[in-house]
Amino acid sequence: MAAQRSCCRDLLRYEYGMRRDTQTTFENINRAQAQEFVSRRTMLRFFAEFRAENIDLEDQLRSRCSREVGRKTVIESIEENPTLLWGC
Repeated sequence: MAAQRSCCRDLLRYEYGMRRDTQTTFENINRAQAQEFVSRRTMLRFFAEFRAENIDLEDQLRSRCSREVGRKTVIESIEENPTLLWGC
């Protein structure tokens, strides 16, 4: 997934540098990579960032909780507080 995101970002940066409009960019990338490789919304968001001269769009650390939790962590949490299992 990270490789796809990086590829998408590079393609958008290239298309923007070639001064192509958003419709042409959307068609070019989705034709070259795969149907719906990049959404129109994502493309517009990136182009807005590029226009604001924010060319370096590396992923930033996120402040929210991670999406994946290890099995061991879940078991330890339940053992510490059994009400988590039943929601009581």
